[in-house]
Parts: sequence; structure tokens; C-alpha cells
Amino acid sequence: MAYDPATEAEWPTLYNLSKMRDPDGSLATVAAVYSQCDDAVGDMPFKEASGKNFHRITVEDSMPEGTWRMYNQGIRPKTSGTLQVDEAMATLENRAEVDELIARDSGDIPKFRKQKGDAIVRGLGKQVADALFYSDTKDYPAQFAGIAPRYDALGKKTDTFGSFNPMDQVFDQGGTTSGALTSIYLIGWGLDKVYGITPQGSKEGIEQKDLGVIDLHDAEGRVFQGYAEQFRISVGLCVEDYRYINRLANISVSATVQDSELTKLMNNLIDMSASIPDLKACRPTYYMNRSTKAFLTKLAYTKSNAALTIGDIYGEKNVTMLNGIPIHMSDSIKLTEAKIS
Repeated sequence: MAYDPATEAEWPTLYNLSKMRDPDGSLATVAAVYSQCDDAVGDMPFKEASGKNFHRITVEDSMPEGTWRMYNQGIRPKTSGTLQVDEAMATLENRAEVDELIARDSGDIPKFRKQKGDAIVRGLGKQVADALFYSDTKDYPAQFAGIAPRYDALGKKTDTFGSFNPMDQVFDQGGTTSGALTSIYLIGWGLDKVYGITPQGSKEGIEQKDLGVIDLHDAEGRVFQGYAEQFRISVGLCVEDYRYINRLANISVSATVQDSELTKLMNNLIDMSASIPDLKACRPTYYMNRSTKAFLTKLAYTKSNAALTIGDIYGEKNVTMLNGIPIHMSDSIKLTEAKIS
């Protein structure tokens, strides 16, 4: 069922794109550190947006119907209705600053500066991962729209552009303690399904600038000389087809895992995959927090369960899978979600 990107140069993550286009390797190194901060961030394919700070997509809002006809009887051609939607992008920026004397005394200035820069990039990557799942532009207009605010009601027909989708995309595990719940997400990545967007004409959405030795300021505003390096990430999420994301919500963090609870969880996960229109047309992947993934991995090793397996997929080895769909981890998925209804 795996989506085969062989027709593309490489699966277009920010790391793969930067590796192809940046011969000196500096940007590729930054993108590699960024991609390693969270499985979802590393998995997400990217394409260049249609604008500098937004990406316009055209989606169907009605299904075209044909006409039953008889001999010598004409038809009235009908096409699908369409709607244009703009997906926004956001810019996240920070810079690594270090006293020139400290860098010199480290004994290896380039290595010391790289360690500081990598920490900054990891922090930016974690923030992007948090936004990917939870960013709500109503509360944080400077960010991009994340997944959870789009899929925020049980049984919600999330194909808000039309009424021809019969499947629900938000499922219920039944937990009731608001603030002690988590979710599992199934995302069908694809460049015409769900993907990341970077600004038109940018270098894969990641900018790195070595500012050299400049004036820095301490907490009291006094000046000293230090090295500075600027990092900027411009990114957004485009959900071109809402049917390719599913959410299993209201999973109790503290619930005892009994056979009945486990059966319900597995049934929900299978129902989620069944609601993806075409698993062969995307790269489907489940995302969950560390504790949930650890539990399912142990289950795959210890239980006689044909659906849960350990294997290789997408060039990755020893991956826990459910019916051939990989299960990946995201520390950004909270254990403190509110109950949705």
C-alpha cells in the first residue's frame, strides 16, 4: 500500500530538498537537525507555495452528476463546483549568540558555534511540530493553522468545502477527564493531499545567516563582542483534501489498558485507516505521543496480534506498523488535551 515516490527525485522533505539544492551542505545540515526534532516534521513533504506568505488551492465543493439518457435524448453537461482557499504561512526566527571569549576558550570555535546553532534549530523544529498539531490562528494569528483546531468535534464532517464526503474524520476513544487526554492522528501525506508549504522563491523555507562577530549586549545593556548566527524558518500546512487526516480523540492517559479498552482502540485505529479514501495515493502514518507508541510497540512484540507488526518501510527499519501503516512518535502531541464532544 506504500506511496512510492520513485517518480520524484526524492520524497520532498525540507532536508531532501536542501540536500539537492545546496552543494556546500550548510543548509542541508541545518535542515537535517530541524527534521530530526519530531517524526511528523521529518515526514512531511513540502512544495513551494503559490505566493510569498500564502498558498491558494482550488477544491471541489460539489460532485458532478451525469444524466441518464435514452435514444435521441440530449444531456445537460454538469461539472463540479469549486472553491478557492488560501492556506497561510508563518515565520519563526531566532539566533545563536555567544561571547567571543567563551567561543575562543572552547578550543574549537566552529564546533562550539555549531553546537549552539543546532540547539537553536532543534528548538525551532519543536515549535513548528507543536504548531503543526495545535496552532490556532484565532488565538495566535502570527502562526499557521494546525491540525487539532481543524478537527475539533466528534463525528465532524471536516470536508467543509462540500457535502459529498460520507466519512467522519474525528473518532472517540471515550475518555472523559478533560486535561488528562491525548489523541492519535492518521495523516495521509501527499503533494495533492496533505503537505507543508514554503514561501515562493525561498530556500526550502529555512534561512541561515552567519552574522560573524558583532556587538552583543548583556542584561544591563553593556556591550561586548560575540559571534551571532541567524536562523529563520517560514512554513505552513496545506490540507488540500480533508479526508486524508483522521483524529482519534479522548484517549485517557491514566486508563488501565483492559482487553475491552484495547479492542476499542484497535478498532478505532482500523476505522481511521478505512476512512482514508485511497491509501495507495498517499504515505499514511499514525502519530502519537511517546507513551502510547511504547505501549503499542510492546503489544506488537508480546501479543498474538496479526495487525500489529514490526518491519521496514519507507527506508526505515524496525518500524511498528498497524496493517502495514507505520506508527511514528511525536512528543508534541499532548497528554493534557481537553475533552472534545
